[in-house]
Amino acid sequence: MQSEMKRSPESGFVHVFEAGMDLCWLQAWTAFLLHALFAYQVPLLFLLSVYGCGFMTNYYCYFRKRLRIQVFLVKAILFSATFLGATHFFLFRYNSNALPNQLSRMFNAYDPLVAWGLMLVVLVMTSITWRRSTIHVLKPLSPENVYLRLDLGIAAFFSLSILKLMLSAKFNVTILYPDLKYLFFPFFLFGLLTIGLMLSTGNDNRQYASGFGRMGFVLSFGAVMLWEGWGWSFCFIPK
Repeated sequence: MQSEMKRSPESGFVHVFEAGMDLCWLQAWTAFLLHALFAYQVPLLFLLSVYGCGFMTNYYCYFRKRLRIQVFLVKAILFSATFLGATHFFLFRYNSNALPNQLSRMFNAYDPLVAWGLMLVVLVMTSITWRRSTIHVLKPLSPENVYLRLDLGIAAFFSLSILKLMLSAKFNVTILYPDLKYLFFPFFLFGLLTIGLMLSTGNDNRQYASGFGRMGFVLSFGAVMLWEGWGWSFCFIPK
């Protein structure tokens, strides 16, 4: 299993670019949910710290032989510490709220739902980010996995764009934060760099995704752009 992890400078850059792809769409959804529901702004350091700690934790557990209960305890403790630390230092402080004040609101009989809802959304997005870092470690480097990550990211951006358009067109609710173009273009750039490195390693044992993965990626990207352009034009058509 360990032999599947290629040790080379190129593979190191691929890991960095793949992580960048994940962080772009995770940042988009986390920022949208927390801002739309609780008027919070989400710094990139919040998800970056969660993703980095998750990657290092799973990398450590993956390459060291330990009992399953030990691995579970290590992951549970480090996940809890990462969740509390990242939420306190990078989320609540960024929004001028301290962790004890937020936690104390949960037990306030007059306003418990807002604080509990906030922590639930933060916990869910932290768990998803941690899970993505786990998949990053466990999945071997291959073009097929890169294409799957691209498909997932494009689907995430596309669904978020449709949701924002629907809120604006049907309910007259305009949510400008986050500005998706500042997250989608880095995502697309990370994807191109990852594909370029994967296809230029010069290995004889290359694995290509069935169905011409590169062509499928270009076509899917073009289709997303056409559908999004059609959606925007539909919103601005006079009724």
